[in-house]
Amino acid sequence: MVNDERMLLTSTSKAGQISTAGDKRLQVKAIGDASLRVSEATIQLLDVLYVPKLNANLLSVQGLIENGARVTFDEFGTTIRQNDGIQVQFRRNRRQGRFEVRGQALALELEETINDVPEDNQNTGRLDDVPEDNQNTGNRDSNSKEDKDSYLWHERFGHPGRDKTRQIRVHYLSTDERMEHESKHCNACSQGKQTRAWMSQSESKRARAPLELVHVDLMTDFKDHANYHYALVAVDDFSSLIYVEPLCTKGAALTALRRWITRMERAMDRKLKTLCSDNGGEWCSLGAEDWQTQEGFKWQKSVPGTSVQNGRAERAIRSVQEKMRSMLIGRACPRELWLYAITAAAHVMNLTPSATKTIPHEAFYGTTTHKLAQQLQVFGCLAWVHVQRKDQQGKYRARAKPAIMIGYNDKHKAWKFCNLDQPASIQWSNSATFHEDKGWSDCQQEAFKPMVTAEVKEEGATPTTVEEETRSEAAVEDLLPAIDSTVGAANTAVLNLDPTLGEAMNGEDAQLWKEAIRKELEGLEAMGTWEVVHQPPGVPLVDSKVVLWLKLDADGVPVKHKARLVARGFTQREGIDYQETFSPVAPLGAIRAILALAVQNNWEVHALDITCHDSVMTPLVFILDLTLTLCSFLLLLSFPLTKRDRPVRDITMAYLNSTLKEAIYMKPPEGSGVVPGQVYKVVKGLYGLKQSGREWNQEFDRSLQRMGFFQVECAPCIYTKGQGEDMAIVVIYVNDTLVIAPRLETVLKVKKQIGQRWKMEDSGEVSHFLGIKISRDRVMRTMMIGQSGYIDQVLAKHLDKRTKPTMVPMQSIPEGTIVTSAAQQKEYLVIVGKLLWFANSTWPDLSLTVGVLARHMREPSQEHYQAAQWVLRYLESTKQVGLVYRANESQEPLVVHSDANWASDTTIQRRSTSGSVVLVYGNLVAWKSVTQKCVSLSAVEVEFIAATEATCELLFLKQLLRSIGIATGTPTVYSDNTGCIQVSKDPAQHWKLKHINTKYHFIRNNVQEGRVQIKYVDTTRNLADVLTKPIGRQAMQQARSGLHLQTPAVVYKMGSPSYVTVLKNGGHTLKQQHNEQGTYAVEGGVEVDKAAQSVEIVFTAE
Repeated sequence: MVNDERMLLTSTSKAGQISTAGDKRLQVKAIGDASLRVSEATIQLLDVLYVPKLNANLLSVQGLIENGARVTFDEFGTTIRQNDGIQVQFRRNRRQGRFEVRGQALALELEETINDVPEDNQNTGRLDDVPEDNQNTGNRDSNSKEDKDSYLWHERFGHPGRDKTRQIRVHYLSTDERMEHESKHCNACSQGKQTRAWMSQSESKRARAPLELVHVDLMTDFKDHANYHYALVAVDDFSSLIYVEPLCTKGAALTALRRWITRMERAMDRKLKTLCSDNGGEWCSLGAEDWQTQEGFKWQKSVPGTSVQNGRAERAIRSVQEKMRSMLIGRACPRELWLYAITAAAHVMNLTPSATKTIPHEAFYGTTTHKLAQQLQVFGCLAWVHVQRKDQQGKYRARAKPAIMIGYNDKHKAWKFCNLDQPASIQWSNSATFHEDKGWSDCQQEAFKPMVTAEVKEEGATPTTVEEETRSEAAVEDLLPAIDSTVGAANTAVLNLDPTLGEAMNGEDAQLWKEAIRKELEGLEAMGTWEVVHQPPGVPLVDSKVVLWLKLDADGVPVKHKARLVARGFTQREGIDYQETFSPVAPLGAIRAILALAVQNNWEVHALDITCHDSVMTPLVFILDLTLTLCSFLLLLSFPLTKRDRPVRDITMAYLNSTLKEAIYMKPPEGSGVVPGQVYKVVKGLYGLKQSGREWNQEFDRSLQRMGFFQVECAPCIYTKGQGEDMAIVVIYVNDTLVIAPRLETVLKVKKQIGQRWKMEDSGEVSHFLGIKISRDRVMRTMMIGQSGYIDQVLAKHLDKRTKPTMVPMQSIPEGTIVTSAAQQKEYLVIVGKLLWFANSTWPDLSLTVGVLARHMREPSQEHYQAAQWVLRYLESTKQVGLVYRANESQEPLVVHSDANWASDTTIQRRSTSGSVVLVYGNLVAWKSVTQKCVSLSAVEVEFIAATEATCELLFLKQLLRSIGIATGTPTVYSDNTGCIQVSKDPAQHWKLKHINTKYHFIRNNVQEGRVQIKYVDTTRNLADVLTKPIGRQAMQQARSGLHLQTPAVVYKMGSPSYVTVLKNGGHTLKQQHNEQGTYAVEGGVEVDKAAQSVEIVFTAE
């Protein structure tokens, strides 16, 4: 029996009486169940009577025994053993002669639900600056400053009970004064907590660490929002930390839970041990079972119809709902804001002391929450949000706009606001003035009065007072539909470069995305991409999809929103909808070789994008085109265009230039306006169709050959025309095109020919190609290619911020022993895919490491995931490094360095690793790090195989240079193994390698016939060594220097041609004497390149 009804988890009215020892009769008011926590155990009590006038709570021994418990008494105390094995011990009170159970009722421990407001809370001031007028008289009758401040804290923390409000003051304000004023009633608490649906818990023992036990459940039946109808609620048993996430459907619950668990596991560096949920269908899917199997945690599911077994989550839902209702009522906010209110409620609950006087956030993360408490404001209060400088419309316009505060940022001091201007929108801001006594209901009276603040722009400027201007008042209900369309729109540190259609339409850039989609569809229709026809009977349709992406410049800065309607080619049928699909692209090694030749010979290199269909050259267009060409020519003669002066590359509609041979019928996209029963008959090479790339390549090939170009046999997407000074080279990679020629006039002529055939975007002198930034110094005859902008994006999305940078990409080859999570496996695939692009384009020092990681794409282990993170740490420390090309007449035209590491990798059955680097005039243009296909018997064998593979790449580039008109003589293969050199030259040594595959004797035949020559190079100077095995920091620095992987350095010429001053990032200058090779070395204590101990900078005397 209990004398406080709040101790009951479930309560039912019951009339009756009990008799006491003195024949006194006491009235019974209710009956229910309760749970009593004693130390670390929990006693489940059934049929507990509520007797208001009972002097003390009583526990019936007979009742315990009848319910299966075993009770033992001795001289020291009593022991209760329940059926589930839980044991509770308590001592005997010798003074009063009774046995006492000292514990806490779970119903009281989880959350007080009293509606009283704290009355002793003297205001000690905000921990953050709060305007003096932010006093909330709200909905209670009191005028004293102490009562107002106490009530303000009560509202900021989401209307907690009296005891919790006192604990909040003790924890955050270090004051524990007794209440001096009479309790006042809070209308928001009364309305928000009137309905009391008690829940129960079944845990017998509390968790002892974060993520040891997590309870999860769904909040349902939210009908006041157009898109979101559910919410995920998760509770960490150890800390009582609550996580809430609004959901559109129940099916999204598992994905949201996995995402949160993964984030918490990474934050805490510990794994989930036990998950407790009900038996709902969202937790009983195959995906849930697969997740449990992969992660290996224990999943406790309650028996259907017994929610008491998941009581902790049920109680958390009730607490969140009560706070949500009170917060919405407190400032008269519309019900459509419930999804913001529940997340704000969870946030303040994590900052509110529990019954054990611990803060959930502090208990979970182990960090103080005082800074987070400084951020708290009353939910739904009126605020004036600072207008960013870029959005300010003039000197005399308002510097702030009205908004309603609806959320917090856990990591940064920022608030989420609902803007009250038209159209309504959601935004984050860390600069605002709050009026906590005003809310949504005050909008029409207060919010739309302009607030002008003085702004000092320059020193000496004086504040200006501007007369208030008026504007029409907007009805609150007119703003609600706009709020529905902006759910989730918030500025994030990581750009969403390729949002889904739903994300884009619910984001803050929805109008920009809609405009991009409109332009795409109108452009396709204008180009005759399809014909609208009736669907032929029995002909299946190819599905379509709108793909969105944010276009960036070479530095990773967003410049444009792009949309593309694509066909879902995977729904096509081979032999019916398509035949052949192969479409070649220019090899990256060939592209780099041509760029190196351009630097060596000081050729012109321009970039352009072919966009859409043939353009009609009317006389007027021809005159304008000729005028623009002459103007461009004069400008180029005057000064080179900088990066900011040039148009930016775009993924455009080159495929639409081709015509399909097959009849393809496609389903129109939503909103196209096509009547039911009609479909698109696609006649152009729409993106996504399997044959579009091939059709476009054949169209481009035919057109260039009609212009007089010849296709290079060894590289199908490279074309040449003319000889000597009149030579021109065209390189195409899908629709990204380079035009290279010794003279600018030739480049302009070729671009004009292409422009007469197709529309194009002319980028002028190349600054970026395939997302690779290209910086060229025509005076110093150098070029640097790098990807620092894209690296920043990858690091922002995937790098574990808790780690530190490193100077080597891999310490040792990982051996997979620990199974990784499904989320990490998915992220691993994405990371390695991006690293492969880095390794193939501008980062040769990553080739070995990324090759090792790529071998484990199917089943990566935890060690492999950490190795991928290690590579990201390496990129973070060297992201400014780029591949540098220099003109150098003293270097051989074409050489290759070859190396191999014999049987050193135990993870691939002791197979060896081959490495090679190809240099054109001393500049690195091609590299390779591969695992050999067979197990070798000696170091000579592996070096011989590696030299053969290197020779193949060498002869390919020799053919390419010969097609361009560059004489290479006899190229050289450098190896550091004398045995390999001997068997390559001497036929008499053939018997030593007669057992290996015939194809590997390729190098011997080419050496004997004089096509290549093989020479010795010392191991310390073999540039391919870095591609065969992990090396240390100092060796890696030397390898990067030898491969010309360097950071940008600024070079100034001093008065004498014998000196040069090198300015490094820190601003330090150093003079070095001119040496015999015509270069200046910066060595020792001062480093221009932090990744190398020495840097050579070519100096050209005036």
